[in-house]
Amino acid sequence: MIPILDFVSLILKQSLSAQKLQRVPEPELVTTGVENVSQYNRIMMSRFPISYALALEMIDRALPQDRRVSALDLASGPGHFTICLARFLNLKQILGLDLSKPMVEIATANADNERVSDRVGFEQADITSLSHLNDGEADLTCFTFGAHHMPDLETVKNVIREMDRVTNAEGLVFLMDGVRLRSKSITDQYMKSVGYNFVELGLYRIFEDLRNSLLAAWTVEEMRTVIPSDSKRNWCQLTPFGFPISQFLVGYPPNRKSLFLRTAKAENNPLIRELLPKWEIQVGKSWTQETRQIWRISHALLFSSLGYRAFA
Repeated sequence: MIPILDFVSLILKQSLSAQKLQRVPEPELVTTGVENVSQYNRIMMSRFPISYALALEMIDRALPQDRRVSALDLASGPGHFTICLARFLNLKQILGLDLSKPMVEIATANADNERVSDRVGFEQADITSLSHLNDGEADLTCFTFGAHHMPDLETVKNVIREMDRVTNAEGLVFLMDGVRLRSKSITDQYMKSVGYNFVELGLYRIFEDLRNSLLAAWTVEEMRTVIPSDSKRNWCQLTPFGFPISQFLVGYPPNRKSLFLRTAKAENNPLIRELLPKWEIQVGKSWTQETRQIWRISHALLFSSLGYRAFA
């Protein structure tokens, strides 16, 4: 279990510390191992979908209803987030791209199981090169939890520049990734409390991958530098106030004064509403109640005005 006080302790330490932890690139840039892929496919029964729920709400609030025809999801992994885009945001056609063939295969099977394969497809591809895609062909282009896999910030910048190119002028460019914490001790505490949830669920490989991801993640300040200087979009960066364990970089139409077009509440998130009863059955009522509290705190910290940074 994750005591809420432990979560608050992490917030305070991260807020009051200077950045001391240097980046350590991941040992493996592509997930292809059978057991690793299998465990990532079970990630929806962990607390990880909280980040998906936050992303879905952000996109739903920022994407016009008449711009929900085509989408691209880069580094799509087992396809859970890609499928959520179709199910909860009513996108008509979505293509997920991933370099790992086993991930593409299991994502395709997941789309079949969720009965969305008529709208959702997956292909093996190198997301650092989107030259096979036309300018402005997507209404939405997502890149979730893949930036830390890139070897350097210049590669991340190239991916963002390509996302900007293939997304039409009225569409949305959306990046979500982790944040490198301020020190080794904060990282260790996070792994022992929040990250230990994966061990409790038997997801040992993901536990190790999470540690590697945190060490390889970019800081909020580093990520800000990948915004294309020649982009015509407005850009903003959002991080949960006080505890930026995740970060969001969004490019939205230049004729808009604000990222968000509509409001939302934590209680109305469709993914969380769907997962709560499933979590109770498969993980337990106490765990689920605690997860609901963490969801509410995460939602409040992210959508507070203090977590929002806009760039012209």
